[in-house]
Amino acid sequence: MAHITRIQLEDNLAEIVTKITDGNIGSVTSLIKVMKLVKEVDPLSVFADLGPLLTLDNIGIYGSSIWILFKDVCKENPTVMLAVLRATQLGILTREQVFSSAIRQNGEEDFRLYDPIETYHKVKKYLGTFDPNNTAGL
Repeated sequence: MAHITRIQLEDNLAEIVTKITDGNIGSVTSLIKVMKLVKEVDPLSVFADLGPLLTLDNIGIYGSSIWILFKDVCKENPTVMLAVLRATQLGILTREQVFSSAIRQNGEEDFRLYDPIETYHKVKKYLGTFDPNNTAGL
């Protein structure tokens, strides 16, 4: 069964954030941190600060799962989260890998699907222009 996205063409930024965060304050906070860095970290992103939101919607990560991806998987590093999301666009990670890492199954997270730090380095190597100022601190 195909995933139905929530974002519509006519949505403004506030509507998009509301739709994908389900009002989860941790998710909203993490998205603000991520969106502030997009232009600096990923200058090739066609959709600029909307890119991460569209990618999350495409993968099907919503509500508290955004917070889990940011906090637990990416260790609260917005640049690493940008790399993980970008990696799905580049074919480095599958949508399923990222989706599965962001949801809790049986009350436990499974982060063994990929290494987010290794993914950051792969994206940086693949794009060349990704994170030119080393905002990730890696």
